[in-house]
Amino acid sequence: SANSASSSSPSGPRDFPFTRWPDASRDELTVLKINSTFDEWIIVRDPAAAALGAQATGAGRIYLGSQDGLTDRTSHPELMTRALRLDEPDAQQALGAATVIVAGCGLGTDAQAQRKLMHALAHRAALVLDADGLNIVAGDPAMLSLLQARAVAGLTSVLTPHPLEAARLLGITTAEIQQDRRGVAVKLAALTGSIVVIKGAGSVVAGPDGGWSINRSGGPILAVAGTGDVLAGTIAGLLASSVSQGLKDADSHVGLSAELTRLGVWIHGDAGDSLAAQPEWSASIGLPAAQLVQAIRIGLNRLAAGRFSASACGRSERQAPDRGSPGSGSRPIRD
Repeated sequence: SANSASSSSPSGPRDFPFTRWPDASRDELTVLKINSTFDEWIIVRDPAAAALGAQATGAGRIYLGSQDGLTDRTSHPELMTRALRLDEPDAQQALGAATVIVAGCGLGTDAQAQRKLMHALAHRAALVLDADGLNIVAGDPAMLSLLQARAVAGLTSVLTPHPLEAARLLGITTAEIQQDRRGVAVKLAALTGSIVVIKGAGSVVAGPDGGWSINRSGGPILAVAGTGDVLAGTIAGLLASSVSQGLKDADSHVGLSAELTRLGVWIHGDAGDSLAAQPEWSASIGLPAAQLVQAIRIGLNRLAAGRFSASACGRSERQAPDRGSPGSGSRPIRD
């Protein structure tokens, strides 16, 4: 029925969204970044962290896209680079072929960043929008219109704002976001036609159909710079993997994308929980993003192999979209 929902916490291989791992030659993922200048390395937001998060979840070819196609690969030689051709009027030509694009991590907000984002919004690929990408949309009604047009065209968009970024998008205060995180997530999803993740304790995932869930994995260990970028990449990697296999949801592609987003949020939090349980991280201090990426990779492989029990996956709260009158939906279902 409309007011019932399946478990938000995967419990084994039957609930896992992949029938096989993707063909690495088919799915492509591009992470937009700023030019390879000194300023890039003093920005907290890290496009490489997003790219590594995508790699941990099974994405095939992953590119760091920049104006000149150059970047420092000494730390992550496994990541490829791609030169962006921003003078091209066509988004597919400007950014190149991609199954999923992550935009915003380390992007900046200058004129060049805005051009990159404009092409990303016009691209046919699924889009995960984070950080500066969200800030640009919040400050430019034309960019918001491009984001809304993606929904009309049936293209998948996922927004991953923290409370301040969500407040900018809706023109309200952070305090108002925190007072009604679920309501804000649903409102923002409806406004943008996107899947929305309001990050923080009890991250809320909402879809444009009004459905929502509250994630119960994760904790203070994730409250460090870079983990949000890893989350954006984790979600993007799952989306890329599903597209490469031609997986489709019974109701809509957005329905499947929302489920994969929920999985990405959960596995990201569970990776943090698994690290916090180790003696060396018991105080939840100083987690490097790269360590989180490795925990995500391990956790997702365990999940794919069916080594998680239902109880090991924790509890969550979810409500399916209400098909009746506004406000008449059921109470949240606890899984």
